[in-house]
Amino acid sequence: MIFSARRIITMAGDDPEAFAVVAGKVVATGTRVDLSDRFPHDEQVDFRDAVIIPGFNDAHMHLAMTAEDFFNGQSRTVDRIKDRLGSPLTGARS
Repeated sequence: MIFSARRIITMAGDDPEAFAVVAGKVVATGTRVDLSDRFPHDEQVDFRDAVIIPGFNDAHMHLAMTAEDFFNGQSRTVDRIKDRLGSPLTGARS
């Protein structure tokens, strides 16, 4: 898909008119015309006056509420806490 908007903010410091996404990943940025030429069969979505930050994922949490939910009705042993948290590097849980 090709997405366009009034403003697209990237971490590359460029100011593209549009960006193309394939399989959930941003694969190209540029003008609408250039991306249409490169991806002629892709659907185009124009967000008009919106501001888009591709790839931004707001994964914040409210620590107090998360801790309360985490501990309600659960065993509070260190081993159980480690098991529930999983590996901080891989996210894997045992």
